[in-house]
Amino acid sequence: MDSPSPAKLNCEINDLVQQHRARCLWFAPIDYQPGTDAERMRALDYIKRYGDRNAFIRARELQEWLLRASKKS
Repeated sequence: MDSPSPAKLNCEINDLVQQHRARCLWFAPIDYQPGTDAERMRALDYIKRYGDRNAFIRARELQEWLLRASKKS
């Protein structure tokens, strides 16, 4: 599968954060959405650490896409 555009990637990360907020990001403010690539990577790390298997797989995939996108910039 091709990497999504940066805007789509950010949207997908925000969606994943929203889906796993209660279990993986319970300590973050209720309206938290990562705003930088570093914050996105950190949020995805928490989802990988505290989420279920499917969350881990999706977070890892999004991290790989985020890394590829940042190397292209």
